[in-house]
Amino acid sequence: MSDTANPGNQSFGQSMYVEVKRDKLARLESDRARSINRGKMLIRVRDVLVNIKADIEDEVDRTYFGSMNQADMFREVVEELDAFKWDRIMQEGPEPDVIEECRKANGRADTAEARLKRIITQCRNETSGAEEDVERDSVLATIIAIAEGEAA
Repeated sequence: MSDTANPGNQSFGQSMYVEVKRDKLARLESDRARSINRGKMLIRVRDVLVNIKADIEDEVDRTYFGSMNQADMFREVVEELDAFKWDRIMQEGPEPDVIEECRKANGRADTAEARLKRIITQCRNETSGAEEDVERDSVLATIIAIAEGEAA
């Protein structure tokens, strides 16, 4: 991998980890957008049905829409619902809990940030007397290798 594809000269394992996390984040964002669209559609359906119900004309043995506009709104909502990809929804199973996934991701990020701060502090402490950049880079590489070993 080039340095452009691998910022900060990360190890291959780190790069793969980042790519997997990016893919998962993209899926979560897609799921979130799909859930929001479904929610908006359900709100619209609810509003139309409540509006129609309020104006139904009841003549004991049959009922009528309050107006032709309501019949048209009903048709539109039914068409919108019918166009929904119900077979896919039924196969997907339960919707992912995007909020819980975000909480978990934030927890992992907080843990990683705290660990990185400890590593940087350790690196600074161990390189405080280093007079050459080469020696400092060597110590930093050792600390990073230790940190990667802890993650494995």
